[in-house]
Amino acid sequence: MSLLTNREIRSHWDHAVRDPKSKHPSQMFWEFLLCNKYFPEPRFFTRWIWSPSTLQLIAADLYMRQNLSVEIDLPAPDVVSTSDVRTRIFLLVESGAFDEAPEQIEALALDACQSHLRSTGLNFVYAMTTIGTSAKMWRYQNREGVTPSLEPMNYWNAYIEADSNQASKFSDWVEMMKADPPQ
Repeated sequence: MSLLTNREIRSHWDHAVRDPKSKHPSQMFWEFLLCNKYFPEPRFFTRWIWSPSTLQLIAADLYMRQNLSVEIDLPAPDVVSTSDVRTRIFLLVESGAFDEAPEQIEALALDACQSHLRSTGLNFVYAMTTIGTSAKMWRYQNREGVTPSLEPMNYWNAYIEADSNQASKFSDWVEMMKADPPQ
């Protein structure tokens, strides 16, 4: 089932498809979709974050190394009040234009996940890599003695186009992620 379920989502998708050389329209498509379809609850929010190499690239392409993150407010485990929350990154999104190599985008996502876990001490984080209007969902986990790698969600190795019958897998993956937030 296609993810293009309403006029606004289709409009963002159309804009991304019309401008395949730029990744900015596809970034906006995925941000709109994540905010409005998959993470509309008040405890989730999105934020653009700069990668460490951004300052070197700003002059060349403002959107070159901006990553989208979906963040979650979780109650602190040792407090009684629900007003005491901790915010943590739930999902890192690394985007590429239609003509970018998936391996390049995946290497950037792996780097972002590794940096995030090093700086937070969490055990794992979710990632999403996008090539235009196609995406793939991942889980990254630190494992001692194992070469760092992204693990495809449910071992699904292909990128899925948002306007395809296979796109319904995204709903399943998001529900799995929400049931098991990064710790």
